[in-house]
Amino acid sequence: MIDYDKLRKDLEFEEGVVDEFYFDSDGNLTCGIGHLVVVGGPINQIIREEFFKMDVKERDIEFSKLSQLYRDTLDTEPRVRVIYNMLFNLGLKKLLKFKKMWKALLNHDYNEAGNQILDSDAGRKLKNRYTRLADIMRRGY
Repeated sequence: MIDYDKLRKDLEFEEGVVDEFYFDSDGNLTCGIGHLVVVGGPINQIIREEFFKMDVKERDIEFSKLSQLYRDTLDTEPRVRVIYNMLFNLGLKKLLKFKKMWKALLNHDYNEAGNQILDSDAGRKLKNRYTRLADIMRRGY
């Protein structure tokens, strides 16, 4: 029977504990306690869910950084989800560049806000996704 606590201490000493992705001495993508990351390799459901929870917390922080005026224009939960969806895809810095969308939202012109979602590099690049988001922004559901 192996003592997992002792094994962990041994490996933490040998491998280190790194809270970011890095390339090991052989050029392999690695993280944590010497965990090899294989592009195209599987991740289990627990890890997937933890990544999702972590990402949502980061989007919560980004969303809270939006002007209260912008947040107040999002009068339905689906419209809030549109913004979160865009935050997931673009990040806060790029989302703030949607000046015409934000102006339309301040005027409660959700149709125009939807138009502006589509009239973007992201809207052209990810047409199906941004068409769905624009439709939700227009309808509010």
